[in-house]
Amino acid sequence: MYRIAVCQILLKVIEKNTSYVKSFKYLYYSSSKEANLIKKFTLLSRCVRYVIMILNEKWRKKMSLAVYWYPNCNSCKKAKKWLDENGLTYNLIHIVEDTPSEEEIRSLIEKSELPPRRFFNTSGKVYREQNMKDKLKEATLDEMVSYLASNGMLIRRPIITDGKKVTVGFKEEVFEEMWKQ
Repeated sequence: MYRIAVCQILLKVIEKNTSYVKSFKYLYYSSSKEANLIKKFTLLSRCVRYVIMILNEKWRKKMSLAVYWYPNCNSCKKAKKWLDENGLTYNLIHIVEDTPSEEEIRSLIEKSELPPRRFFNTSGKVYREQNMKDKLKEATLDEMVSYLASNGMLIRRPIITDGKKVTVGFKEEVFEEMWKQ
């Protein structure tokens, strides 16, 4: 009975992986006469390990922060150090090599509840070269999002999100409030 219940539960969890599904079906439908207990136990333990691996990956992705950063940026280095010291898991996303799309930027702005201008790296070289200060005076949200998506060096960093909350830049007090667990 126990074997059947375990297999039914595990079948539901990993039904997308066909090789393991076939193994589970074999284990589920075979009687003790057709397959010896050691083979069944080995197969079941492999399947359980696989399920644990999948659940760990899903949990890690769910609990992990996305950190848009630039490796040479001092604020990014401080933020990364703070995250490490506080034991938070995160995925680093190079803001220049993997610049967020317009949709992603719009979503980050909405979730942050900050004015779009706060997402601009006003002390950056590209900001000054492109005369963004004057362009932003009368720019619409769509134009600002388009500017940000066009060049990752225009974006203030680091940007950190868990999918629900967003912080822009590094201020220890803000990190303590938003990300401390």
